[in-house]
Amino acid sequence: MSALVVAVTGLVASWTLPALLASARWPLRYPRAGLLAWTLVLPATYGTVLAAALSLVLHLPPIAAALHARLPGHTDALLRGYAHLGGRPLDAVVGGVAAAVATGAVLAVLISGRRAAADRRRHLADLGLVARPVGLPGVLVVDVAQPAAYAVPGRPGAVVLTSAARDVLDPAELTAVLAHERTHLRARHARLLGAAATFARAGWLPGARDSHRSLRLLAELHADDAAARATSPLVVAGALLKLGRGAAPEAGIGIGAVGMVTRVERLLERTVPRRRPLAPVAMTGAVTGLVAMLAIQLGVLAAPVATAAYAAATCDLDCRAGSEPW
Repeated sequence: MSALVVAVTGLVASWTLPALLASARWPLRYPRAGLLAWTLVLPATYGTVLAAALSLVLHLPPIAAALHARLPGHTDALLRGYAHLGGRPLDAVVGGVAAAVATGAVLAVLISGRRAAADRRRHLADLGLVARPVGLPGVLVVDVAQPAAYAVPGRPGAVVLTSAARDVLDPAELTAVLAHERTHLRARHARLLGAAATFARAGWLPGARDSHRSLRLLAELHADDAAARATSPLVVAGALLKLGRGAAPEAGIGIGAVGMVTRVERLLERTVPRRRPLAPVAMTGAVTGLVAMLAIQLGVLAAPVATAAYAAATCDLDCRAGSEPW
């Protein structure tokens, strides 16, 4: 029954947790913690549901026999810890569907990641033909009349500035923009956003689109904070206002990609200190709760196997002699 409890809990959480996290205000104040929280939501909900469904295949004769060979005398006790829908055909169907969904999700993320990486390599190769270095490591300038800046991940990646952006930014703003884009590269935001975009295409998944939308904004807030530490919030806000309309190619992450109004207002608020004593409490409680939920869910799923493995390891010859036949 433990797997059934985990599955029900995961299903309920998949409908409630994304909505609660999307409406929370503390991630705007602590974007790195917000990124971590959204990263934990998927395995704590859909991941545990799939794991619980996959446990149904343990009841199928070939797998049960293999378990008996490994854990003689303890297989029945182990299987009683997992959900059983009442018939092997139904167990096989549900477990098979869960395996197909899990495999498909992993393949979708891997394939989309490989395609994105290929697009970035092509874009970097094209930049090598038209862009020019400016004496700063990893920074390229292209002659475009629209002010824009973006980061292109790769090995190595690059920060790209248009000539119009270089001309319109003052030295402090240029430092802020470079710090912003380098943070995207260093934190590997593109990988996280790519995986979130893959799941967001499955619009029927509760919270998938909220997750992608929130992660995009939080990645920008994280980079804004790094730029503000390198310069000041007012400098970053000024750079955003100058580059906010600049579009980035699909292979890059642009400084004005999303949430301009929210980001500028947040930066301006940082110039006026405000006491928000509940924000750290909410952040700590949410992240700790998600970590605890995931750990408990996985612990409940693993407990029967761990218990049976321990019992088999400490079982004496009389115990093995009385093992159930298969």
